[in-house]
Amino acid sequence: MAAAKKKSRTAGAVDTETARKIWLAGVGAYGRAFDNARDQIGKLNEDASSYFEELVARGEKIESDTRDHIKSNERLSKAAKQASSLSEKAEHAAGQQREFVETRMANLRETLEMPMGVLTLGRKIRTLSTQLEELTQDVAEIKASIKPAKKAAAKKTAAKRSPKNSTKGAAKRTAKRAAKKSAKK
Repeated sequence: MAAAKKKSRTAGAVDTETARKIWLAGVGAYGRAFDNARDQIGKLNEDASSYFEELVARGEKIESDTRDHIKSNERLSKAAKQASSLSEKAEHAAGQQREFVETRMANLRETLEMPMGVLTLGRKIRTLSTQLEELTQDVAEIKASIKPAKKAAAKKTAAKRSPKNSTKGAAKRTAKRAAKKSAKK
């Protein structure tokens, strides 16, 4: 029995050790892949900068060859000069058109007497409308609170002037007037 327990313990230890080694192998593979990727990126950076320099040198050579070819060929030289001249004229014309349109727009604004604030007028109107609605609600609330007080006061006054009281008061006044008239005679 003791031998079976000893074998199971050693088998468990072997399993644990094997699992640990498998995990370490995975970590090692990750480390190697990381190192390889870092080395490749370094090489690409070096290759990219040298490749870029080669492309710049090639572009400079083509540019100088093209300029030499244009200078040597009269027709191409004239065409390049004309293209340059037309480009300058087009830029000048575009500038004049821009100034013309801006002047016309300024004149139009002056004619219509539209200050630049007109563009924000809609926003201002919406703000004022909101404020007006809030004030209207406040007034309605105040009126609602005043009405019950007026009704209560009116009820008190009406109770004092009930038909019984008003008839008795009128009879007393009439009697007093009659007494005054008869006293004067």
